Amino acid sequence: MQKLLIISTALAALSLPTLALANDCGQWQSKLKSTQRKLNNGGNQSQVRQWAKERDYYAETLDRCNKKAGTHRWIETANNPSTSRHTPTRGKREKPRALNTENPQLQQIIATCNYWIDQYNTNASDTNYTYQTTACRHADQMMAEADSPPTKHNTFAPTRSLKECVKPDNRIDEDVKRCMQGQMEPQWRVNR
Repeated sequence: MQKLLIISTALAALSLPTLALANDCGQWQSKLKSTQRKLNNGGNQSQVRQWAKERDYYAETLDRCNKKAGTHRWIETANNPSTSRHTPTRGKREKPRALNTENPQLQQIIATCNYWIDQYNTNASDTNYTYQTTACRHADQMMAEADSPPTKHNTFAPTRSLKECVKPDNRIDEDVKRCMQGQMEPQWRVNR
């Protein structure tokens, strides 16, 4: 009996007007968001590869659906120029960064940047553009910091003990620090 109910439900679903399903782009948007969440949460290499393919497929299908329904992004931004965002150019390909460093953290950040460059070069979407620019900005900042000479940090070198400089009620502040470094006399200790 259950099998008959399932079959009749499936046949009823297939007989629905296809026009209503064609104009409903929300299903593709939902699937795209779901797949993007899976990618953001991560997985093993084959899962990530599969999810990336699914994401690209859903993005293309959603784009075609929006064009067909007349709700495509470029139509919305033409009507309201204040909502226009960066539209990636598909012809521009960025070159990956060179991994010429011994720092393992920097190597990982550059590898992440290169991954998103590759993703953007294969699928120039707004999401991939955002991930690429963020990852590569961090890589560029870290490379610049690695290339710059190290700055001298003022090390704290006490000449007096904390016990000699502490303020009443065991308060510690900048005056106590300067007292410990020998830059100031503990005037608050005189009244005791």
